[in-house]
Amino acid sequence: MGAAAAAAAATAKRKRLERQAAADSSLLDEWFKTFDVSHTGAFERSEMKVVLTQIKREALSDTTAEVTDKLLDKIMLKYGTTNVLRSETGVERATVLVAVKKYKAWLKYERNLAALFEKADSDKSGKLSRDQLLFLLKNVAIERGLSVVVKGEDLDFVIERCDLVGDGEISLDEAGPAVALWTQIQADSPPASIFSCCAGGKKKSASVQPADPK
Repeated sequence: MGAAAAAAAATAKRKRLERQAAADSSLLDEWFKTFDVSHTGAFERSEMKVVLTQIKREALSDTTAEVTDKLLDKIMLKYGTTNVLRSETGVERATVLVAVKKYKAWLKYERNLAALFEKADSDKSGKLSRDQLLFLLKNVAIERGLSVVVKGEDLDFVIERCDLVGDGEISLDEAGPAVALWTQIQADSPPASIFSCCAGGKKKSASVQPADPK
């Protein structure tokens, strides 16, 4: 690429970034004018709930959809701050778009997981048996390009830790932690069995949170 072409490309990129920055600023102005009812310059939990609910309704084309408390809490924990002028946790203007982007990624993950769950739930019981969970995890491995075999002992371990009801099956609410735990097992690459890593050690908490989508 010649010097003139490179300069033109750089100028075009700069203009695109300027246009995007202007659009982002305009969107934030509109959001804060509409949703910052506390006038603190940050979205507190109830205000962020309204913003994320609107995002979800637009994404799903569903006027009844609402952000789940679980994802709302994750957003507030990750991006919320306090200061001397505001005791309640809020997401500052400079961070809102980053938080919304992360929420959209989590929302996409939720929807994808629900689709995989529905596919695995062949009897439409609303829960996955051991064999159905095996099917789900195999599909997760395929989607993520993992060349792994879902081991029987790993499967039993996941059910033991994530089946909070204790019925030997995995519900949709439990599926996220189950997938996260199984993915963690693969990332840790245990030598032969996950039990070799856990023998004699303290059990991990059953409250495993879904992995953040990349």
